[in-house]
Amino acid sequence: MTSDNPNDKPSFIEFVAQILRCEFDATVVPGFGLDLPAADIAQRQQALQVELMRLLSDRVPEGEKIVLCGPGMGQLALRLNAQGFECAHVAIDKLDVLRSQQLDGQQAYAGLIIEGTVRRQDQLSALQIGRSLVREGGCLILAGEYLAPLQERGIDDVPNLSSCLQLAERLGFKLNKQDDYSAAAIVSLQELQQLADKHRKQLEPELEKIGWTHEAGKEYSRTLLQAFESGQRTFQVLAFEHCGLPDKEFSRAEFGGIDSYGVEEIAELFSASFGVEFNAALWRWKYLTGKGRCVLARQYPQGPIIAHYGGAPRTIHYFGAMDIAIQVCDVMVMPGERRRYGQQSLFFKTATTFLEREIGYNVDHLLGFGFPNQKAMNIAKRLGLYQKTDDFVEVIYPVAEEETASLALEAVELEDSQSQSDLQSVWETMHPDFTAAIVGVRDVAYIWYRYFQHPHAEKYQCYRVTNITGDFVAFVVLKKHNDNWLIMDLICPVKAMPTVLQGLREWASAQQGKPVMMLWITRGWLDTVLLDGAIVNELNIEIPCNDWNPGPDADILQGAWWLTAGDMDFM
Repeated sequence: MTSDNPNDKPSFIEFVAQILRCEFDATVVPGFGLDLPAADIAQRQQALQVELMRLLSDRVPEGEKIVLCGPGMGQLALRLNAQGFECAHVAIDKLDVLRSQQLDGQQAYAGLIIEGTVRRQDQLSALQIGRSLVREGGCLILAGEYLAPLQERGIDDVPNLSSCLQLAERLGFKLNKQDDYSAAAIVSLQELQQLADKHRKQLEPELEKIGWTHEAGKEYSRTLLQAFESGQRTFQVLAFEHCGLPDKEFSRAEFGGIDSYGVEEIAELFSASFGVEFNAALWRWKYLTGKGRCVLARQYPQGPIIAHYGGAPRTIHYFGAMDIAIQVCDVMVMPGERRRYGQQSLFFKTATTFLEREIGYNVDHLLGFGFPNQKAMNIAKRLGLYQKTDDFVEVIYPVAEEETASLALEAVELEDSQSQSDLQSVWETMHPDFTAAIVGVRDVAYIWYRYFQHPHAEKYQCYRVTNITGDFVAFVVLKKHNDNWLIMDLICPVKAMPTVLQGLREWASAQQGKPVMMLWITRGWLDTVLLDGAIVNELNIEIPCNDWNPGPDADILQGAWWLTAGDMDFM
């Protein structure tokens, strides 16, 4: 049974545990069982243990070493020991300790059962530990909750069933048997509601201690019940065989997330991939201050990092609704492995794992976007990872022939309250123009992080733009680019953009050397920023979207993104 929390309350598991203690003795743990006629939760849980025992016994000879993980596995361990197996019963957070005891990567166990829902962000770790503990030919059995592919937004800690099966296959597991016990979960939830009412008076003081109320628990259990009844949530028992990987060179490749490495470890891969010196301060700004995410691969456990697929979260207005996207960045594979681009490649494995963990309807980031080079984009499209949503183009505004002096620019540091108020107010007038589009939030907090906290903040020039009467009309961020000016961010209502751009053009033309003003923009918004005499150049950069994990269709996203140079992480 899942342990996800509504509204940051203590775990629902604790609520269920209190109910079961009132009805049964302490040996009955929170969890689902099989659907048996005229049976209670305790009997159904015992029936599930018998089924797990049968699945294991059919696949593992007596006398072998096995690992049982989960709150309800204590009794099963006793039964299996009585049958001649050598069982280790551990909590899920102790599996890694057990793994570390393995000598030189030897896989001493013939089977592993993980009972209980593994959180989405922990799924990669759990399956990798299983791969390390279970020898080839051994079995892995998972019994827990999974989501069906969603067709609308709904963030959940429970993993998607398809992502679990795909990840398991990439790690060398073959699915042998799959049983859907969702009907049993429905019966269990219905019984829990009845027991909550039966023991209400006894429960209330205990629930108060753990931050729950009777009604809150009942309401949350009704939400779970509805999810099971609609088919959105399922209870599955999955039996896998560890077959190893066909590509023996990467059979021990170790995958990890953002907490699995030190910053200095990424330097060699970064320099080898991009041919530039690694900047630790920039990396920390992006992935620590900016709370970035990643999936990386090591050649073997504790070995060198040989692939990385990262992302920088971005709060957005998605057709008028607040949500979160993530910009894909720092996609790297050691040069010696770049020739491999099939489904056994490190690029494919890190990319798909990242997309399943981070982008889609039921995960933290609804959308992904980025600025890949053409080769990377073509490979990703061919592998079914991305689809195109737009192009990134360059607009050059040549030197103004005459000046109207209609606008003035004043440099700002964004530390005074007036500048902050001006920026926030102009952003509040800008984003309503994008109710039929997608735009990254450009409020005070974002601008401060993006430009003023940037390790190379000196590169950026931030200005408040006023009209001839002194009224504040826009906020712009500029950067020198090949002796010209590149507009990083333009924050003002859409209808004001031509006037502001003309003012910026005149301002640049009045400077020594007469630099030109440039803007990089998604093609879908090109008409909004064109001026007479403007030159449009192709940058040969396509804007992708996720095509792997269930999420908004590419057709919906076509031409919708407002993106400028400031949205590129490396600018």
